[in-house]
Formats: sequence, C-alpha cells, structure tokens
Amino acid sequence: MREGGGASACRGGGPVGCLRPGTIAGQDEPPRRFLAGADAIEGAAAKARELLAQAEASRALGGSLGHDDTGA
Repeated sequence: MREGGGASACRGGGPVGCLRPGTIAGQDEPPRRFLAGADAIEGAAAKARELLAQAEASRALGGSLGHDDTGA
C-alpha cells in the first residue's frame, strides 16, 4: 500500500494488487505463525528454550525406554 492512501491507493484491483516482495502476504510460503514486535519474538524464543530444555531432560531420564515392536 502507498503511504497515506489506504487500500484504494493500490493498483491491480483490491488488496491482491498491494502484494509486494518482502511482505508476509507476498511470500511464496509465508510463515505458519507470525510474531509482531520484539517483545513477542523474545517471549516465543524464551518458550522455545524452555521446551528444548524439557526435551533434553526427558531424553536424559527416559531415552532408553523405547518400545520395540519387531519381536511381536
């Protein structure tokens, strides 16, 4: 969109005409989740670190508890 022009300033008929490279909607494969703002990004990164730590702790505690169906 052009600055100050709103949706009517887009060429090509409607919002689709506003899609540009470098925007989320203009990407061939947009992200499944979009985090807007540095605080949201840091919050998600902190949660990811927490989940990774839990996964590593689970691996240390129960990694050898795998199930083997080949003998059944």
